[in-house]
Amino acid sequence: MKYFAAILALCALCSCQAFHIDEILNRAERQLTDAPDSALVTMQSIRRYALLCPKVRARYGVVYSAALDKNYVDVTTDSLIRYSASYYDLHGTAEERMRAYYYLGRVYENAKDYQQALLYYLDAAQYTESVEDNYLKGLLYSNLGEMYEQYYNYDKAYEYFELSYNCFKLIDLRRHQAYQLYKMAEKCWKNYPENAISFLNRAITLAGDANYQGILPLCYDELLFIYVSLQQYDKALEISKKIDVDGCRFVRTSGALSELFAYKYQFRKSDELLQRGWSYSVDKVDSSYMFNTLSRVYLLRGMYYESTVNHNYALKLQLALAVQDMGGTIAAIERKYLSDKMMLQKQKVQKQKVIYLAVSILIFLVIAIVAIHLHTKNKKEIIKKDNQINQYLLSVQSLHSELAERDEKLKEVSSEIFGEAFKAIDELCCTYFEYSDNPKQQSAILNHVKGLIGNISSKSYLVQLEEQINGCYDNILEKLKSDFPMLSENEYMLSCYLCAGFTTQAICLFLNCNSSAVYNRISRLRKKIKDSTSENKELFLKYL
Repeated sequence: MKYFAAILALCALCSCQAFHIDEILNRAERQLTDAPDSALVTMQSIRRYALLCPKVRARYGVVYSAALDKNYVDVTTDSLIRYSASYYDLHGTAEERMRAYYYLGRVYENAKDYQQALLYYLDAAQYTESVEDNYLKGLLYSNLGEMYEQYYNYDKAYEYFELSYNCFKLIDLRRHQAYQLYKMAEKCWKNYPENAISFLNRAITLAGDANYQGILPLCYDELLFIYVSLQQYDKALEISKKIDVDGCRFVRTSGALSELFAYKYQFRKSDELLQRGWSYSVDKVDSSYMFNTLSRVYLLRGMYYESTVNHNYALKLQLALAVQDMGGTIAAIERKYLSDKMMLQKQKVQKQKVIYLAVSILIFLVIAIVAIHLHTKNKKEIIKKDNQINQYLLSVQSLHSELAERDEKLKEVSSEIFGEAFKAIDELCCTYFEYSDNPKQQSAILNHVKGLIGNISSKSYLVQLEEQINGCYDNILEKLKSDFPMLSENEYMLSCYLCAGFTTQAICLFLNCNSSAVYNRISRLRKKIKDSTSENKELFLKYL
């Protein structure tokens, strides 16, 4: 019991501690944008023993790495952020994975391991479509551009700088937009100088709006370099007025100014700037640029031999750079990246196969159980339905018996109503033939027969017949009047005789017309009922 209580107390303590750490991490994340130094202090206040929960430890690694990065503390070991990346690989959202891989790439970029940094940035980039944080995406695209720039893949670098600019534009971060425009101009000036000049002018405008003075010298230096490269020396002179010539510490800027002063025939100043450029040169790229600048300066001075010699030196260095640095480095990195991703994909596929097999077995068992249950249930339902059908059959038989009784009753009623009249008519007809030698007597008998038939066709007989028919057939004639108020008297009488079951010959006597006329009337009556929308249509057609 004591051990159980101790475990409960430890769990409660860990839960409270995790809640407390979450509050600190939330505060640090809010401070990252406006007060990164305060965010770093907040993160440093957390003690390592408080990071018992794996989820909290993973989040701590990401937020602490962000705080260090924001304060320009270049971490070169991945022990902290790698745990976060491993945890989020299994349990994190797309944004958490992207953030962890981004800061893992930052660690390797700080360590100058650009190849590994590029791989981790590419790992982070696969989640950009699922993440809505444009600031994070802008940072990632910018760093990808820097990595491709390290390997001289300027087209790819330009693409990522442009993506980064678009992300920062969506959230109106003008300082960041200005820097990305500068990088875009730097990468596209050779093929699209007019676009590069436009980018730099926009960057200068944005930097002025955001009071971002640090980017202005870079933009002016780049504009100077582009104008000099295009031999637009007048525009280059205007830009040079905004540059600190004596404080210049850039190889390209020194070379561009040297060429500009050579154009102005200030050869002493041009030579001084050339010497300064050579002193800042640190690698083959700088040397290649300086030889190319010397070639252009000598060309302006009319020293064509010296210009050709330095031009050849520049070409040799550029060829060496192409062999050394462009020998498939990026392609090799991308192949390795794709190979690693393929391996991971295979592992995921294998895991998914196991999961799918387990799920399939589970689904099969569930389906089998459901099928057995349904079979049992259906069997019971079938028995129940059979009983109901038997009951319905008994009801139908009873109904048939009732209808037969109704029909018989109707026949009896019709016989009762019209029987005496028919008997009298029959007797008169016999008498008629007995007086065959007495035409006068025959005429009298015939008139009497016609009178009897007229009486049968009279309203009094018809009313009696109507009452009996309605009583036997669920008020069929009342429904007929209601559904077809426009029926003529002859049509209604015809309906009564048909419901009563009289033959066509009898109806001919009642209506005083020939059989063809009766058939036509019956046909028209049935068509009128059939073409109607009456709810009792089927009932009428059954008896008419």
